[in-house]
Amino acid sequence: MRRVILFLSVGLVATPALADVSAQAFTVRVDKLMGQGPLALFSPERHRLQDLAEANGDQLLAERREAIARHEQPAYCPPPGASPYLGARQLVNGLHAMPVAERERMTLKEAMRTLLARLHPCPRAAR
Repeated sequence: MRRVILFLSVGLVATPALADVSAQAFTVRVDKLMGQGPLALFSPERHRLQDLAEANGDQLLAERREAIARHEQPAYCPPPGASPYLGARQLVNGLHAMPVAERERMTLKEAMRTLLARLHPCPRAAR
């Protein structure tokens, strides 16, 4: 029981720090991992990066749903049946397409929001 509590408390403490990682820091970590070739599949760093991207994606999806519930325009609008998430290649390629200076200024979550908005723009509201 003590191990479970310790594990959960460590996870809760580490989560906010991970959520604030810059898009550039994430990109550097991904590039380093990809440099390992096939061995990257077995790296614990792969799972850390995947968990980080998934956590940010889940937060963005929650924000999207909250905006819709408030009758506000969400940041991105995937068509019906399309995934509201970025695939791994979409994320990595999208980050590489951004200028380094831009990646350094934004968090991973902000970068993912930007990429999703480019991939799935919302129709403009009539004024």
